[in-house]
Amino acid sequence: PASDIYALGGMLFYLLTGVLPNGASPEQIAQVHASGTDNPYPARDAALAGMDRDLVAICLRALRSDRAERHHSAGELAEDG
Repeated sequence: PASDIYALGGMLFYLLTGVLPNGASPEQIAQVHASGTDNPYPARDAALAGMDRDLVAICLRALRSDRAERHHSAGELAEDG
C-alpha cells in the first residue's frame, strides 16, 4: 500500500499542477530519489504556490520518502480531506 499511496500522491500532484513531482527526465527522477529528502525538486514549491494548504499537505504527505509518514491506506488519504 505504501507505494500505491506514493503513486496516488504523484498523480494528484500532476493533476493539480501539470508538473511531475520528481522531475521530467529519468536523470532528474534518479537524482531526486537518490537525494533521500522530501522536497528535492524545486519545481514542487513553485507549482504548489497559491493552492489550498490542506490539499497541498495531503498531496505532500502521500509523497513522503519515509513510507511510515505516508497515509497507511487510500481510505485514510480520502478521510484526510
